[in-house]
Amino acid sequence: MRSRVPRLLVLLALVALIGAGLWAWRDHRDPVRAWGRAVHSPDPATRAGAWSGLREDGLIPGLDREATLKQVFALLDDPDADIRGAAVSALPTLGPGPDPAIPRLADRLRDDNRKVRVRAAAALGEVVRRGRPGRERAVEALAKGLDDPSPEVRAASVDALGVVVFRGGKADDPLRSGRKDDPALDRVAARLEDVDENVRIEAAYVLACNDRGDEAVPMLSKIVKEQPDAKPLAYPAERSLLALMVLAARSDAAAAFLVSELSRDRDGYPDRLRDCLLWDVRRSHESRERILKLAMSALESETPALRHNAALLLHRMGSGQTAAAQLVDALKDPSIEVRLRAIESLLDLGPVDPSIVPAIEAATEDPAEEVQFRAIGALQAFQLGAAGPPVTP
Repeated sequence: MRSRVPRLLVLLALVALIGAGLWAWRDHRDPVRAWGRAVHSPDPATRAGAWSGLREDGLIPGLDREATLKQVFALLDDPDADIRGAAVSALPTLGPGPDPAIPRLADRLRDDNRKVRVRAAAALGEVVRRGRPGRERAVEALAKGLDDPSPEVRAASVDALGVVVFRGGKADDPLRSGRKDDPALDRVAARLEDVDENVRIEAAYVLACNDRGDEAVPMLSKIVKEQPDAKPLAYPAERSLLALMVLAARSDAAAAFLVSELSRDRDGYPDRLRDCLLWDVRRSHESRERILKLAMSALESETPALRHNAALLLHRMGSGQTAAAQLVDALKDPSIEVRLRAIESLLDLGPVDPSIVPAIEAATEDPAEEVQFRAIGALQAFQLGAAGPPVTP
């Protein structure tokens, strides 16, 4: 009898051990628990991998769409701000309808964590982009984000409103909708008076994309002008320049400012400005005529740098013959880049003007070796009777 008791205890312990192992195995294989362990893992790579996999596949492994959304919605209230933020960012990629998504994202716009609020604003724009249902509710939620104490949240809310009013056009075209009468843009316009420079610039850009940015031209121009010449444009000036480029497609003031900036010897100029203006030229016939008129007027400027760069712009617009004299004169510009561009432009024109070949011959004695080589190559191309790429001797 005594020998049976230990046997029974051993058997019971074995059964308990097997049962615990089976429970642990089932717990480990349970998709909800496995997902929870991954997103709460102390290893950053494991957490990141779980979220990137969700964004790519649109599902939590082992769960259907409804169950996946349920789990992501639950994580919007997680105590960990990083997890709440990741859930917010992942939500638009899962394609939830506006009814469950908008109120939950609006709640996160009141989150204690600033980064979560920034992500919530961006997610609201993505959920309702391209005129999807729920637009008015999203606008109302984002309007509250415009009053957030954090400038980052306000800027994100402005950008999201720009996404919400985007209803047509190509996704890669900054001139996206032109719906200047959209009431949502009135809320954006109010941010032109924001105390934070980046918020003002973001508001100006959104308005520019919708043909409502004229009132922001003085502010944007001032930001660009105040940047030091010897350094690359800082982010606020970069964003301002982009907004001015978009505006210049429809605004005389913005186009005139960009043309006037051609005279500045700044890091990254003037090729950058010519590219901006050429982008505007391609927007419409009206835009082309506006910039053509401004460039022609700049040929009469008392500032040589402006005349020379206006001539290079006209050449790239296909009107180089009208600026041939200034292209020849540009071979004396202090900027090596301008002199090189002038040779290329004159090479494209060919010897249509009797002063072109002698001017390029003189450029073979230029102080800069690269200009000499480019001029020699141009002369060789002329001698061959075809304007081809420069030949280095």
